[in-house]
Order: sequence, then C-alpha cells, then structure tokens
Amino acid sequence: TDHQAIIGKIDGVIIALPHFLHFPIAMDFLEAGIHVLCEKPLAETSEQAEKMAKAASEKNVHLCVNNTRRMFPAFQSVKKIIDSGRIGKLISIRYTEGNSFAWPSATGFYVDPSVTDRGVLLDLGPHVLDTICWWLGGENPKVLSCQDDSFGGPESVMRLSAEMGGCRIDVLLNRLLELENTYVVTGEKGQITGKIFDWCNCTVETYNGEKEQVLTKTPAKTYPDFVIPVIDNFIEAIRGKADPLVPGREVISSISMIEEAYQIRKTFNLPWYAKINLPSLP
Repeated sequence: TDHQAIIGKIDGVIIALPHFLHFPIAMDFLEAGIHVLCEKPLAETSEQAEKMAKAASEKNVHLCVNNTRRMFPAFQSVKKIIDSGRIGKLISIRYTEGNSFAWPSATGFYVDPSVTDRGVLLDLGPHVLDTICWWLGGENPKVLSCQDDSFGGPESVMRLSAEMGGCRIDVLLNRLLELENTYVVTGEKGQITGKIFDWCNCTVETYNGEKEQVLTKTPAKTYPDFVIPVIDNFIEAIRGKADPLVPGREVISSISMIEEAYQIRKTFNLPWYAKINLPSLP
C-alpha cells in the first residue's frame, strides 16, 4: 500500500509491518503530524527510536508502542511489589522463555536470512527486555554478554546477561521448543516468582517467612486480548482524553540493550561442530 497517499487524511495509524519497515514508515507519518501506534520492536536501533520520539515531540503527536506484556496483571503486580520495597534491593532477575515458533507471517521475515541476521532477540527481546527495564524503573542495564546459535543468520536460541546497580540479569530465549517459561526476581528481603503466561498470578515470599500468592483478574482470555486496551488507549490519546500506556520514549532503554547485545554476540560453544583431527591411517 502507498502509505504516502493517505497522509493528511487520517489522525492516527497503526503500523504492523516487518521490523525493518517500522522506522522509515513511522517517520513519514510522525513528520506529517499523525499519531502512531507501532508494533514492537519500535525500531531496530536506539538511534532510530530516538529520532522517532523526537519527531513525535516536535510535531506534538503521540508515539505509542504495542509492548503488550505491560498489560499483564501479574507483571503489573511484580512492578508494584518491587517499587514498594517489599523484597528490598534487587539482587537478580532470571527470565526464561521458550516456545515453538508458530506466529503467522505472510513473508517469513522473522527467519529469512536475506532480510535480517537478527532473530529471537529482536522478536521476543522487545517484550522481555522492556518488561525488565520497566520493572527496574526505566533504567538501562549494561549488557555483559550475549551468546546465540547463529552462524550468520537469525538466531533461534539466545542467552543474555546484564547488570544494573548490583542486580544481575539473566535471560534465556528459545523459539525451537517449550521451556519452563518462568521468571524469578530476587531481592535482599525476598523473592517474586511466576509463570510468564499465567497472566493473573505471581508469588511473593519474604525471608521472614511470609508467603503470598498475588491474584488479579482480567477479562482477557487469549494473548491478543491484551492488545485491545492498547488500541483503545491509543484512540483515547488521539482524542486528548488519555496519556499513552506505553510511550515510545519509554522503550528506548530496551532497544538499546538489544543493540548492545548484537554488537557483542558470540556463537555458543558447540563442540559437535568442532573439527575433529583423526589420526592418519597407516
């Protein structure tokens, strides 16, 4: 579709295109003074994301992002518990997610090496790292290491470690098979645990013996149901009746983490691919 043809005829647009198209097309709309709700990742680099946020500010329009998982009641509970100081200063966050990749795509761009050399980290990472940065108050953790199974194309398995203010962050992402799909947030006074797709429940346990299952409710029945409040909010923001739930500027820290990780990525130690030097035959 020629998006230039509709500029000037609309107030807002939702961008749900392959990752590499988010920045150029969003910029066309933002610079024309049109509100944008962009699918994650907001952009492929922090520089692009900064330009998008700057353009939105200069044109006085909203730049929103579909970082759906901020809508999970359990994830909101985790943030409230952390912010309350109930588990004390954070020591570590461990996050493990793995599912067989089955998201529908008309072009297959997610796994096409002719389009990108970035895989699961650019796909799931914007959700996962945004969640972690959000829990940490919007801070930008320093990436320490990144290992994946790539030999030059999009990776399917990735392990990342980072650190911020004494809090160690370990993330494992896998889109080949089902993993435990859990998170563990550990502080000096206690720990929060939960299952990623158990949207309504998490457990907080303090080291003085207190244990509580935090239960919340949501009308959402399926994962896409969490997109509805994001879209509704976008419409209300355009009308001037609400602030964006996930402003574009708030996700730049997670985009920066992804960028750092790809800059230092290394291939996992895969001994079964190593060259074997067999003794010569007599």
